[in-house]
Amino acid sequence: MNRYPRYLVLLLTTACNLNCAYCYREERDHFQSMPREVAEKALRLAASSGSSFHVQITGGEPCLEPELIEWTASLV
Repeated sequence: MNRYPRYLVLLLTTACNLNCAYCYREERDHFQSMPREVAEKALRLAASSGSSFHVQITGGEPCLEPELIEWTASLV
């Protein structure tokens, strides 16, 4: 069995510009973004296995943080 990560999910931000009725978030007015140091550490840890892996960028609405998406993509 392969013990290396094959899939890394990065929740870059909890910010969202919608108000969906089905949303489970309770604190819709308090948003946070993942610190770059945390994203970088997660990517480096996953890459340290030497195996390829898939990165999924998610969040609230990650497109509200385009510079963070671009920065994250530059590390992959």
